[in-house]
This record gives sequence, C-alpha cells and structure tokens, in this order.
Amino acid sequence: MLSSHVHSAPFLEDDVREAEALLLQLLENAPFGTTVRVDLEGVRIASAAVRGLLRRPLRRLQGGEQAELRDRYIVLDNVSDSWHSVDVTMRSEDAIVAVHRQLHDPAQLLGKTDPAVRETYDFASSRDAVTANMLTKQFGLSIAAASNRLATLARHGVIRKIDQRSTASGGREYVFHAIT
Repeated sequence: MLSSHVHSAPFLEDDVREAEALLLQLLENAPFGTTVRVDLEGVRIASAAVRGLLRRPLRRLQGGEQAELRDRYIVLDNVSDSWHSVDVTMRSEDAIVAVHRQLHDPAQLLGKTDPAVRETYDFASSRDAVTANMLTKQFGLSIAAASNRLATLARHGVIRKIDQRSTASGGREYVFHAIT
C-alpha cells in the first residue's frame, strides 16, 4: 500500500515520484465511489512533497486534468505531524481541496475555500445525507444559492451525489453524502 512509500523519516520532494504513481494507480483501479485514505501518522512531510504527492491526484479527481477519476475520493488521515506543511501547501494551491480526519475528530476541509463552503461541508458531514432544501432551512439561503454550494463541494470532490428524487413541484432534488 501507500504506507510503504510514505515513511516516518522526513518525506521530501525526491521521495514523491513513486508514492504519487502508486496513489494514482490505486485511484485508477478503484471502483466508483471508493475513498482512498492516505494515512500520514508519524510522517513529517515537506511542503514541496505535499504538492508533489497530492496536486495531480486531487486535480484529476476534481476533473482538472482527466475526468476518468471522478467519483473516487481521497481522505488524508492523521496529518498532525505535518499539519503546517500540508495546511500551507493546500491553501496556496488554487482550487485544491481535500478532506482531513484526525483520529476521533470530525472531518474538516484543507485548502483554499470560502468560509460559507466550509460551513456547508461541516453541516453536510454531520449528517448521513444533505439536500439543497436542507441548506435553505439551515442557513436561510435561496434554493439556487444552496444548490451552488453543493455543486462547489461536489466539484471539489468532498461530497458525492447518492440519490435523486422528485419533488412535489415536479422538479428534482439531489441527495449528497459528505466524504469523511
């Protein structure tokens, strides 16, 4: 697995090539809906290595390079030993967002996102499912604004569409689940 390539010694830019290739291979071979967990417990990773390891896979998942990896997800686990490097790198990369989990803490977003998008992710991740209608009630948004927030999170690859249903007015309502 990936853990054999991401080790506890300082993980530097030169160490990235094999680990990134393995991460991409895992994602390419994974069935739709799969979440690949990258456990960084005990790993000290340099900022350049974070960029090298995650930038291309996250862009491909989010459709920036190649759309064939859509509907697959990455969660970064246990980033505490490298929090500064990961946080700084993710915030400096435009439109690169990932989910992070620290042992028993709730999932949170890493990367450059609007506070409203973070707030929406936090709401979605605290539930089994979320719809635009639920967001309108929770945040006092229009249905269009709520739908846009969900579309942004889906584009970032941090929520996924799990269902759609008809509404009383004859429209469609999409149901999403947060990647945690």
